[in-house]
Amino acid sequence: MTWVDNIEKQWRDSNNDIRFISLDYDVGQCIRGFKLLVNIPWDSVDDVIIPVNVSESFHWLLVVFRIKLRCLHVYDSVRGGSVHTKKVNEVVGKLAIMIPLFFTSTRFYDKRLDLYANKLPKYVDKSQFDPLDVKHMMHVPQQEDSSNDCGLYTCLFAKYISNGVFDMCSIDIDAKYHHQRYATII
Repeated sequence: MTWVDNIEKQWRDSNNDIRFISLDYDVGQCIRGFKLLVNIPWDSVDDVIIPVNVSESFHWLLVVFRIKLRCLHVYDSVRGGSVHTKKVNEVVGKLAIMIPLFFTSTRFYDKRLDLYANKLPKYVDKSQFDPLDVKHMMHVPQQEDSSNDCGLYTCLFAKYISNGVFDMCSIDIDAKYHHQRYATII
């Protein structure tokens, strides 16, 4: 998020000059499959798992970019009040704005012609610059109040998503068990 925050600030300070969205930035390199050890180009997948830290709250959550749905799905283990919701929306909102801009600079859409050519419902009548939709997943497992288990839940959400489980309404997470399990693995 630090990368996105810095670039988003420069972009806004330049009156939304698209030239500030360069494929040479770390974000652009991640989208193209570089920079991270296990990264692959985003144009070769349909879902991108993005762990997000809301630094003001010392809170982790998971954002899943469902490319064909043109939507960021937010998996948050805390149902906070208005302050928490506002902070989460600010962070996710930056991703919703900046990802399409980076897609344009990295020529992502040239590699994923299926998105516009097949007239996918979420791409019809949308500009490549329009912000992504955001959907807060409402029925996800919630951590105990004041447990500070958001990192654990974020890891577990990523595990379920990577196994194709996007609907977590029937999943019950035993945090104590998973703490012990991960401690054993480490």
